[in-house]
Amino acid sequence: MKTYLLILYLLATCLQYLQAQNYTVSTYIGDDGDYWSGAYIYKFFSLGTNLSDEQDLPFNFDFYGQSVSSYRIAHSGYITFNTASAASINSNTALPNTSGPNNAIYALWDDFTTASTISTKTYGTAPNRVHQITWAGLNYPGAAPWQDDITVSLNLYENCGDFEIVVIDNNILPSSSFYPMLNTTIGCENATGTLGTQIAGSPNYIPSDPSWDKTLYEVHRFRWNAPIVHDASLIGIDIDNHLSIGNHTLKGSVRNEGDASLTSYDINYSLNNGPTQTASISGVNASNSQKSFWTHTVPIHISSPNDQYELRVWVSNVNGMPDEMSCNNVLTEYITGINNNSSPKKILLEEFTGTWCGYCIDGAVIMENLVAQHGSNLIPVAIHDGDSMEFNDGLRTAFSVAAYPSGMIDRKNSTSGTTYTQEPSGRGSWSSLVSNQLNSFTPVDVDIQHSWNPNTRVIDATVSANYSDNSAGDARIVLMVVEDSLTGQGSGWNQANYYNTTTGHPYYGAGSSVVGFTHRHVLRDYVEGGCFGVDGVIPHHVSAGSNYQHQFQYTLPPNINPNKVTLVAAIAKYMDTNDAMYIGVRGQRYIYNAEQTHLMTMTNTVAIEDNAANVLVYPNPTNAQVKIDVNNYNGSIITKVFNLAGQLLETNSSTTIDLSNYAAGLYLFQVHYEDRVMHIRVEKVD
Repeated sequence: MKTYLLILYLLATCLQYLQAQNYTVSTYIGDDGDYWSGAYIYKFFSLGTNLSDEQDLPFNFDFYGQSVSSYRIAHSGYITFNTASAASINSNTALPNTSGPNNAIYALWDDFTTASTISTKTYGTAPNRVHQITWAGLNYPGAAPWQDDITVSLNLYENCGDFEIVVIDNNILPSSSFYPMLNTTIGCENATGTLGTQIAGSPNYIPSDPSWDKTLYEVHRFRWNAPIVHDASLIGIDIDNHLSIGNHTLKGSVRNEGDASLTSYDINYSLNNGPTQTASISGVNASNSQKSFWTHTVPIHISSPNDQYELRVWVSNVNGMPDEMSCNNVLTEYITGINNNSSPKKILLEEFTGTWCGYCIDGAVIMENLVAQHGSNLIPVAIHDGDSMEFNDGLRTAFSVAAYPSGMIDRKNSTSGTTYTQEPSGRGSWSSLVSNQLNSFTPVDVDIQHSWNPNTRVIDATVSANYSDNSAGDARIVLMVVEDSLTGQGSGWNQANYYNTTTGHPYYGAGSSVVGFTHRHVLRDYVEGGCFGVDGVIPHHVSAGSNYQHQFQYTLPPNINPNKVTLVAAIAKYMDTNDAMYIGVRGQRYIYNAEQTHLMTMTNTVAIEDNAANVLVYPNPTNAQVKIDVNNYNGSIITKVFNLAGQLLETNSSTTIDLSNYAAGLYLFQVHYEDRVMHIRVEKVD
């Protein structure tokens, strides 16, 4: 009888335990915006009132103890793993509710319009990937246009097995103007609708609107069963890849991921899996989501230029307790000793711009002035957003670009120390950053050899990385297609101009919208590998004198003029995030060196395809006059002369152009003959 009662007691206890298992939620205001960094799968949806087609997860995910591999998306702010269903349920309820949708995660569930932009992304590498579903521009029927700026993202984590909901309110007016319409649900529930978790306030939840600051996000992290109390995530390490002989200090940062305040922790590192060096960090006062910056007490010693190390860094002993989520603790970097044999440095300036941006015309002026100042040592690339020259380049999201115009100088973080600021910087700092970077060490020189077939429009290019010194890091080869001097008609081409009434500005009096503006150095495509390039070519440790090559092949689209194309190559450093992919590692991805070459490379000439005539401008450079010669053509020739800011200086029907009265610098000749237009750079010297 006692045995029978004991069995009943154990069964009851187990059932009670199973019933008690559910998701727990930690809510806080996050201070980092890199939830999408490194995305390599990117898909957009335009949904009606029905659910999307079934979408495969890139990894198996456990949800309420059951493995799920696919889902459907509703325009009304949720996903369901019940893939047999097709109809979206738009009226939100409290959770749990057996009426459905069930087997779902409700990121921001309500009866929104179908006008929002829905996308999915996957980033990271197995087994540490993150799959993200985003609803951008959520609004209600009858809402004003300025009220459609709430964005919510759902992030599913492969390694840690949890998920988080990130609410971004970009509404520019006070909350009372919009939020009375909101009555949302945030939470999740099982397949039968008998067990669920919702955040306080659901089904009438109102986002907290954290200061209308795009760098602050409302984050709700859902963990299976018990909440995480003591957890620190290693989110950054600060040490150069290339180290001279001597001692070097290791610094970095962690973020508190637990519900308890972070008061202390240990930072550990090892070199080539050798002895562990531990530093205890105390006196910390960081609440949930806040950062703590640390300096390790044991320096890294480089005794020889031949020292090559895999540096593994991890956090442990959080608040004197075992770290409760070890999947976000580790970062790995590669370091080497060097002889300080630097290769000649060239700077890659990537500008973020758009025709709709009235201040961006000033960014174009500053970029061209820097090109004139530094010549071939500065390689300009303009990445367009929201106009006719835009394409999904991945660079803007990888570096969280939020301001226009802004620019990255070799993709480097411009601040020192462990405190992170974004790599993109305002145009006022470009000149000093370029000058500083020109003097920086680089262990590698970049070379481009290419051929062009005008009949097939195929470009074959070999990019070589030639090392003058030892190197370390995850280096990748990037090749870009850049088209120069683009013009067109309409709002997607005409450049907004906020300097129309600014006396002394180059575009003073040019109109509030400059019609026929010449857009310079426009990024059109990556040949292979995206903005971070081709992986697996260059090893993590490289010895001086090494050479690595990658052969690219690219078919130039018919809408790109080969006579205006420049190939831009770069050796780009990449770094993965921590194991959990909770936050992208910032300030650790930059350009070692770069090079450019014109597709139609001929000395002082620009070739025309299909056996047509060649245009020759000579002498170039010149201190006075230049002669324009179009072989085998005797018709009229019109030449327009522009400065590097895109201003038309003169139109001339003569084959001799006199530059005597112009200042020294670069000028763009636009030579018109028959139905052709040729663009040639001419240098005026004193």
